[in-house]
Amino acid sequence: MSEFKLTIPAGSTFVKDFSYRDDNDRCNDLTGYGARMQMRRQYADQSPAYSFTMGDGLSIVEDTDAVTFAGGMVVLRSHTLVAGEPIKFATTGALPTGLTPGTTYYVIDASMTPDSFKVSATPAGSPVVFTETGNGYNTLSTVAKSVVRLSIPAPVTATMFSIYVYDIELVAGNGDVISFVYGSIQIRPEATK
Repeated sequence: MSEFKLTIPAGSTFVKDFSYRDDNDRCNDLTGYGARMQMRRQYADQSPAYSFTMGDGLSIVEDTDAVTFAGGMVVLRSHTLVAGEPIKFATTGALPTGLTPGTTYYVIDASMTPDSFKVSATPAGSPVVFTETGNGYNTLSTVAKSVVRLSIPAPVTATMFSIYVYDIELVAGNGDVISFVYGSIQIRPEATK
């Protein structure tokens, strides 16, 4: 369980992603899990001041990072991906020839470094060969859902004030609950009116 102090500007939309990773900094798959969050003025309060649930402020999504392409490699600085991990690409322009947006590819060992790797169309298959760099803004997403996204809309933050304590819990399909994140949230008053 991790602790985070958050500051939210009053009256603004607030979005924060919390990545659920194991001891080796690899994404844990949260497919099939739900999430819930409660905010209280203090931990001893019986009733929460605000509650958020799946679809109402919380969602579980794929982990997404910006990538580039060079020398037939996918470049992602300080990545924690492992051989065999399924990933997908997206772009605002064009991926290098040989890669298709939305298609599942697999990270392979061939020439993997802490900052780059090759991909295959099948687990442990031959590398996809490409020489160009593509264009546009390119992203990589894990196929596994490993990020809990908190999204509080502006009309809600406009009604908040002061400091709250919070916790986010993950709820498995069988009802088991995992304490995930906790901490404090400070609502920063709006200076301009």
